[in-house]
Amino acid sequence: MLKTKALQVIESEYPEAVQLAKTTAALQTAWAKETRKKSKKELEVQLATSKKASQEAFDNLRKDAHFIYRDFDCLRKDADFSLPFCHSGISELSAKLAAYILSGEENDTAGCPELFSSIPPRLIAAAVTGLNHGFSCYESGLFAVKRFKGVDPENQGTYEDICRWLTRYESETPEQYNIMIAAVTRDYVARFSHRPVGAPFDSGAHKFNLKL
Repeated sequence: MLKTKALQVIESEYPEAVQLAKTTAALQTAWAKETRKKSKKELEVQLATSKKASQEAFDNLRKDAHFIYRDFDCLRKDADFSLPFCHSGISELSAKLAAYILSGEENDTAGCPELFSSIPPRLIAAAVTGLNHGFSCYESGLFAVKRFKGVDPENQGTYEDICRWLTRYESETPEQYNIMIAAVTRDYVARFSHRPVGAPFDSGAHKFNLKL
């Protein structure tokens, strides 16, 4: 579920990078099927160029979304940014996860008001983990192979890292942390509220427990 939604968000928020990844995948398929030496060589050159462009695009996304790095320290004194978690992908995926958490509830925020008064840090951590996993899927070309349901062992480290960063962020720079939480809350609630009129929540029993 989380992987599926993360891939949807990446596709909507970062279409240029996604298109490069899809072009690379198409060239890879064409190259594998081609039997003529000259044509295969030409495709090989195109594939190498496309693969490099795709990898650079996702590498730049990771650099832009500083929260992705395991060694990232959002409390560095020389940091040029103060709101490392204010990123459109996080807000969009958080909104989708909130809708899933509220599956079966009325189509408003009354079912779980704490989700909307102040975004839970674990929801941010789950969104970051989903984006990180989604980026790796697009980078590797395996975006239709692995399933990512909840926080599995493959992604547990990233999730726990982000939870620790947020705890430390709140402890050491509470004012900055509160500004960030307020900003992310506003953005993600706005995205949640502006879903198409009548759009249903995901059907089925809720199985994704964030332990909020």
